[in-house]
Amino acid sequence: WAPDGSMAVSGNQAGELILWQEAKAVATAQAPGHIGALIWSSARTFFVLSADEKISEWQVKLQKGSAPGNLSLHLNRILQEDLGVLTSLGWAPDRHFLILAKADLTLLCMKPGDAPSEIWNSYTENPMILSTHKEYGIFVLQPKDPGVLYLLTQNESGEFEERLNFDINLENPSRTLISITQAKPESALMGCYGTWPNVAQKENGPQVTSGRKKQTLQKPKFQGQTHLPAGNLMPA
Repeated sequence: WAPDGSMAVSGNQAGELILWQEAKAVATAQAPGHIGALIWSSARTFFVLSADEKISEWQVKLQKGSAPGNLSLHLNRILQEDLGVLTSLGWAPDRHFLILAKADLTLLCMKPGDAPSEIWNSYTENPMILSTHKEYGIFVLQPKDPGVLYLLTQNESGEFEERLNFDINLENPSRTLISITQAKPESALMGCYGTWPNVAQKENGPQVTSGRKKQTLQKPKFQGQTHLPAGNLMPA
């Protein structure tokens, strides 16, 4: 969805972008390759990851000489296309930089129009699933056995640091993980390795989609600051 909620955009494996308004498809365009990720940057512009390597900027425009509401999609520019295989795209917490996840298990930070820089690297061979939050940071899930969840935060100077990592056991016989998302902003994971800070108990936590089953990771019902052995965080 666009930030103002007025429209939405979708993409498919054929590379087709579809603009939606009031539950109707109002415009289409062809991107260079299948669509891997979409994120809005303003009420009328968005970024697209396509063909596993191209980052492009698109704009919603009112067609010249047409009636109000007659919209079209236009390719503004290709930002990057020589970074290797990319698997995910998101905003940094300050929303000034894009976060790119590479297939070689590195995270890149890039201001649109500038060259990217590496901010994090995984030393395992497992793929990673990315989720970003404007208030809390960057969540990275690696679905190995057991899975590992990382949290990277951005300080006032714009630098990133790893603040949290711990093992999680997921009920996932197929070992197929699709996505991780934030159920509620108040439930973000914070603290150091294996530690939950003294915060109010919330109903939901970060959610992991495992196959077709969605699992919510909840804060254990203890008071105060509680240290947990690795692997003791279980889905509810």
